[in-house]
Amino acid sequence: MADAPTLFTCGHSTRPFEELVHLLQSNGITVLVDVRAVPKSRYYPQFNRSYLEAHLPIRYLWRGDKLGGKNASQIPPEAFAEGIDELTALAASERPCMMCSERSPTPTKWRKEGCHRWYSLTPAVEKKGVRVVHL
Repeated sequence: MADAPTLFTCGHSTRPFEELVHLLQSNGITVLVDVRAVPKSRYYPQFNRSYLEAHLPIRYLWRGDKLGGKNASQIPPEAFAEGIDELTALAASERPCMMCSERSPTPTKWRKEGCHRWYSLTPAVEKKGVRVVHL
């Protein structure tokens, strides 16, 4: 999979906005794909959709309507498949990073199943031949 398209992932967590920007820029990310079902944060307004759209120095796309983790069972399978195809296409032509709120996508003592980047989105894009790298 060394020559496979690559999709990066990250979580905003409690990071300062500048730290997120540095993480993205230092990894050459060209587009941030927000996969949160609700693209806002009560405690970290710098990660609200409107703020990211206005202040990120790279392109921002919200795709939580197709790929969001909260209430994922309510997302129609066709919409999910369309979102996965879009991520796959982005990985083939750009250097995208999908973002949700969880810093670590893998299981932790607080979140036993991990976040949806890990248990839902990663396997779906890997089946399409995309390599996933968690930042």
